[in-house]
Amino acid sequence: QGPSPLLEYCPVMSNTSPAPALHNHARHHCNQHLAADTVSNTVRMHAAAGADILSGIHFDWPIQDMVRQHHERMNGSGYPDGLTGPEILPEARVLAVADVAESIMSHRPYRPALDIHAVEREFLEDHRAAYDIAAVEACLKILRQEFPAPLTN
Repeated sequence: QGPSPLLEYCPVMSNTSPAPALHNHARHHCNQHLAADTVSNTVRMHAAAGADILSGIHFDWPIQDMVRQHHERMNGSGYPDGLTGPEILPEARVLAVADVAESIMSHRPYRPALDIHAVEREFLEDHRAAYDIAAVEACLKILRQEFPAPLTN
């Protein structure tokens, strides 16, 4: 099968990288504070909270920055710092795309899991300028291999 297209684009995002698991810890930390804040502000808080949790821990990769930047968008519409294109680490761009795809394809309390077509719409139609196109193409390549579209007559 060969290496993952996401790893070809950004080798730091491998099985040995703790970034995805650490992201989930930060999200859990923020979920504990939902009653004390609005949902929107709490959701926006998790990227910075995750980076804060990691402060002072040494990693071989820029994990703290990756976690902080994973909701930044190429067009500057993200948070917490409103970074744009070249200001965002390539690793954070990959994490952003993977996070959005996982979110769309996962069950949520307010909706069922959606399919790959919803992911494609998000990345290629609705918010194309927000995401790194190389990361999007790599992610979609993986998803299309893992979740081929059903045949229609």
